[in-house]
Amino acid sequence: MRIPEVIDRAVIQVRRGMGPAVVVVGAAGGAVGAVYVGLLHVLGGVLGPEHHSGPAQAAILVTVGAAVALITRVWGETGNTELLVDNIHVLGGAEDVSALRSLLPTSLLCVASGAGMGPEAPLVQTTGTIGTVVGARGGRSTDDLRVLTITGMAAGFTVLFGAPLGSALFALEILHRRGLQYYEALLPAVAGSLWGYAVYLGLSGLGIGSVWSFPSVGELRTVDLALAVAIGVIGALGAAVFARVTRWWRRVLGLVSTSWRYVLGGLILGLLGWWSPYALTFGEVQLSGLLDVRLGAGALAVAVLAKLLGTTVT
Repeated sequence: MRIPEVIDRAVIQVRRGMGPAVVVVGAAGGAVGAVYVGLLHVLGGVLGPEHHSGPAQAAILVTVGAAVALITRVWGETGNTELLVDNIHVLGGAEDVSALRSLLPTSLLCVASGAGMGPEAPLVQTTGTIGTVVGARGGRSTDDLRVLTITGMAAGFTVLFGAPLGSALFALEILHRRGLQYYEALLPAVAGSLWGYAVYLGLSGLGIGSVWSFPSVGELRTVDLALAVAIGVIGALGAAVFARVTRWWRRVLGLVSTSWRYVLGGLILGLLGWWSPYALTFGEVQLSGLLDVRLGAGALAVAVLAKLLGTTVT
């Protein structure tokens, strides 16, 4: 699709009265993101692995697993981002809004206590669902519902990444199956991201800044391009291994009843964290630290294996 066609579709969206809805969804995503991140910092100060010994953190993770089992038993399962993506293709948005009742508290407990996955998936699932709710209450069509859901997802991403344009593109990218789709949502997603980011900055008071602070790389050489290609290949192979290990864990843990599965997962995470601190927490908080610590090949291999197992178990 050509750029003029993208702009024309965006203009059509505005003429159909989508502008106010996009603003509402983006602002709501920023507000929810600010509250979510704030609660995450508070809980992390109590439950985070950096505050406890290995055995104590293992006990905390088992307790969190039991709490998650109780919450999901009372309020139902949390759903997942994969299901949201499927529903966006078919229905235009989230199918079960009530899943947020269990998603928000369980994800906060898990991420704060050191689980290997970050807050991106639960927050984006929440803000995307907000877009669905706004569209449904406004009596919007399936296409409009899809646009507002994507706008909500983009607002959630930008709260965490601090990059409105990149977040809008990423929200579109994860929906692609065969070729590129839903260009009509691009500009609304960018607008929603900007509104969400503005609201988030206003409520959090954090200001604009980068997620990581890396030292300057200096002058690039031709050999660096070849090195980048090699690292990209290694990353792709790592992603393939990650997917296979995740499927294996799903088969293994699928043999356990749902309630006990959360407790067992907490126990496994606790033991992995006892073995290596890199098994716990999400990578965003560890990348900068890796540059400050010179790890040998053996220690780095252990860190990679621990992170792989910790994330896939989560």
